[in-house]
Amino acid sequence: MPPEFPSISELTESYETADRFTREVAQFRSAVAVPANNELRYAGHHLLQALDGQEQISKPDEVRKAKNHCERAMYDAAEAGIRTRSTRLGAFRMTTRIASARMLG
Repeated sequence: MPPEFPSISELTESYETADRFTREVAQFRSAVAVPANNELRYAGHHLLQALDGQEQISKPDEVRKAKNHCERAMYDAAEAGIRTRSTRLGAFRMTTRIASARMLG
């Protein structure tokens, strides 16, 4: 049985979801845009590689690679968002410790 390849509508949905998510996380940390947007660029590259001269899918494996890059973009954006929140939480904890020490001292 041949492997399943994502449909163009599945790829489109993954791409649009990754793009929205990347933009949302980039509002908190602009550095997230670089790796995630690179992954989306790679997805576009693989999609173009998948098409033949008549805009038909001639290399379905390239469609799978494109979808994988969309998923990686979401992972990269999520990771950057988590790191940003973690850093901000650490700074908040430090600030509250200093404030508490001043109040007690």
